[in-house]
Amino acid sequence: MRHYTYLFVGLLLTGCSTAPPPPPRSTTACVAYQQMMTAPLPPYEHEQLRQQCEHSRADPNAP
Repeated sequence: MRHYTYLFVGLLLTGCSTAPPPPPRSTTACVAYQQMMTAPLPPYEHEQLRQQCEHSRADPNAP
């Protein structure tokens, strides 16, 4: 019976100690987009900023 207790405690500690997923990568284009989301810009400029952010996330060489 004692073995089951140790096994249960071990599984509980192992299950709770998993690392959280890494946060999404924030590039300079995405930071600029997030800062300008509430700015009074025409819709096409917001769309350009959003597309630049998406492209920078897809590009592995983006800063």
